[in-house]
Amino acid sequence: MKLRISGNSIRIRLQQQELAYLIKFGLVQDSVTFSLDPTRSLSYALVAADHLSELEAQYEEGQILISVPKQVLTEMAETERVGISHQKSLGSDTLSILIEKDFKCLTPRSEDKDAFPHPEQKNC
Repeated sequence: MKLRISGNSIRIRLQQQELAYLIKFGLVQDSVTFSLDPTRSLSYALVAADHLSELEAQYEEGQILISVPKQVLTEMAETERVGISHQKSLGSDTLSILIEKDFKCLTPRSEDKDAFPHPEQKNC
């Protein structure tokens, strides 16, 4: 799972096994630690939720938690749907949330071994 934050925008990319795990078990998570103290970290997680119709995001005590409608995750896994996005109103500002498949780069890289085939790549 890859996390990208830019301004008020969060983008998470999922590889094939991560998406399958999220659908089956309901949670995928990761973290980044900033010092020798393991409590000084930022964790981020996706939760598959049956009751949702759109993405929800929360931040508490060093954790970003994004809930995603399970039916959308299943559709992403079973079809060519690339992702889901949502604009969360924050009064005078907006948080942009995007969850998408992690595609292989057109130039092969070892970290892409489980990424989805890139739509531009033919005969893969």
